[in-house]
Formats: sequence, C-alpha cells, structure tokens
Amino acid sequence: MSFKEKLVQNGSPTSLGWGLIASAIIASLIGIITSIIVFVRVFKIKKQFNKAQEENAKNAIMKIKGSELDAKDEFINKAFSTNIDELDMLHIVKSVYLNYAQNVLIDGLNLENLYLTLKTMTLANIEIDPRAISSKTWNEAVLKYKDKITEKPCFIVSEDKKYNLIISANDNTSNAEIFNKLYPKLTFGGLLMVIQNPIIKSDLKDLKRDLKIKNIRFEASKNKALFLYIVKSEEDKSPYLQ
Repeated sequence: MSFKEKLVQNGSPTSLGWGLIASAIIASLIGIITSIIVFVRVFKIKKQFNKAQEENAKNAIMKIKGSELDAKDEFINKAFSTNIDELDMLHIVKSVYLNYAQNVLIDGLNLENLYLTLKTMTLANIEIDPRAISSKTWNEAVLKYKDKITEKPCFIVSEDKKYNLIISANDNTSNAEIFNKLYPKLTFGGLLMVIQNPIIKSDLKDLKRDLKIKNIRFEASKNKALFLYIVKSEEDKSPYLQ
C-alpha cells in the first residue's frame, strides 16, 4: 500500500489521514496564537515605551521652559501649508526638548511651517537651509500676518557649524545623500531625524545595512510618518558612504 493510500481510501481520509489533518490544523492554530501573543507583547512594550517617552518629554519641557508646552499658534497653519502631520510636528517639537538641543538645523523643501513651529514652540536656536523656504511664500505670509511674523528666517550662518539636532523633511534626493550632507554637521551625540517619503525610502534598506557595518547607531520607527534616527558617535572616523 502506497503512502497516499494510507492517507486516503475510497475518497475519504483514513485515521492516519485525519490525524495528519488534525496535526496540521493544530500547528496552524499554535502559529496563529503565538503570533497574536507576540503582537500583544510588542504592543504593550511599545505602549509602555511611548508612555515613558511622553513623561520624559514632559519633564524636559518643564525643566527647560519652566511651564507646560504651549499649543501651536493657529496662524501658522493658515500662513503656510504643510504635508507634515500635526502629530509628527509635535513629535519633532518634543524631540528638541528631549535631546536638550540648543542648536537645531532644518533641511529639505517647503518647510516654512515646520520652521515657524519650532521657532515659536521651543527655546532652541533654529536655523534653516535657504532652499527649505520659498521667498515668495514667506513674503506673502509676512504681508498677511505682519503682527505675527516679525523676523526674517534664520538661515545657516556657517557650513562648519555643528548642531545638536538636524531634521530633514520633504527631501527629493536619497537617504545616502542626506546622510553624507547632514551627518558631518552633528555634534558628538547629536541626532539626525529623517522623515521618510516615497522618493528617499527606496534606499533606506541599503543605508541601514551600511550604518550597521560602520557601527553607527540608528533606528527606524513609525510615528505617523516613518522616521529614521541616526546618532553621531564619538568614534566615527570616516562616516561617508559610497
């Protein structure tokens, strides 16, 4: 009798066949249950981590400002449109406080809203790359909100200046190019935050591999958008990527 005949006779499973079917079902159920348990545990851990981060941010804000974080001024969204989600915007604001960043650089495109948000909601020195602001858009907003926008944007003063925190958003190059351009501008222990988009996300996997090879600390995690976080190590000798 062949193995197939041992499993099926007269079109119906034999006792051995039923046993194998039952084993397969049980194995599948165990796999599903295990996946659910792992998901729940990861969710709980992430929730606890986020709660701890929120508490740390709150403490940092109180320590630096001496008061709770103010709400974002409504005129900013009226003056400048943005494709950055408000939750991501708030996450960036809190990151300034969490990292006790005194010097912050913003790089990318169409970032007038983000610049003014950080300028009004933090006490850090906020600088921005000239390409990240449209002169026409900025000037139109100044004419409309003269009593609110009273200062010109603070553009990069020196290419040699170092920053505690650098934010890259709406870039249209690649993660590798962003890294090579901005990572050298970080102070030791400084943080580079790169908001991913469909254009730059294509080489994220390759960059993560290269960072791992170079022992450069990084993490990619999702808030509303996907963020890539890279920390400047004191041991970095030649961080440039090919």
